[in-house]
Amino acid sequence: MSKWATNTSEVRDNGFGASRNGKTIEGAVLHHGAGTNVLNYVANANSRDSHPTYHVSDSGRVTGIVHPDRRPFSTSHSVDSVAVTFEIDNESTGGNWPVSAEALSAVIDVIVDHARQGGYKVIGKNTPGKDQPGLFFVAWHQQYVQTACPGPYVIGKIDSIIEEANKRLNNTTTPVSGQEEADMLINIKGKVNARRGGLYFVSGGKATFLGGPVPAGVPLLSDESQIKALQARVTGLA
Repeated sequence: MSKWATNTSEVRDNGFGASRNGKTIEGAVLHHGAGTNVLNYVANANSRDSHPTYHVSDSGRVTGIVHPDRRPFSTSHSVDSVAVTFEIDNESTGGNWPVSAEALSAVIDVIVDHARQGGYKVIGKNTPGKDQPGLFFVAWHQQYVQTACPGPYVIGKIDSIIEEANKRLNNTTTPVSGQEEADMLINIKGKVNARRGGLYFVSGGKATFLGGPVPAGVPLLSDESQIKALQARVTGLA
């Protein structure tokens, strides 16, 4: 059973949305509000029947609208049945439709929360029509229908949103030498007839091979002395 993200400040669930018909949450779809305060609009009956999973204000306040167990009404596409969706208030209207850093940070926290709930280790950019197993996708409205939503500003931030989300999801900060490895993603260069190269998730001193794709912000580790030192502390990197 899916839960509201932990940074949800308020819930205004008025019963909108529909059944997910047994499908689970596999990603998130971003929308902008095309206004500076659309909370009342999306929380209540409206002309577009627009009811996302979450509304995010300019200050970063997150309000739950359609419980994550239910399908939101946001994208006019079947992707809603496997996603949580956002309506993000704009800082100002028109132009590139900017949103605040606080709003984007709150969105990232929600994405990370639902990726963790689903057991995902990697967050990545959505590719419509392509099967992306093991990847918690980040998509945006324009990928599915002819629309300018979520605006040039948010679209231009997709890569940085994904990079920061992966950092928060897997804590890619390097631990202090001698301490047990923190949960993190590592990308290791393979060795002919020996080590398997690619993306690994490290948790509790054990590495699990993920393969690819490699999220932005995870550098390739190729120095053999560094890899050897890491192997001495982490199992599964043979």
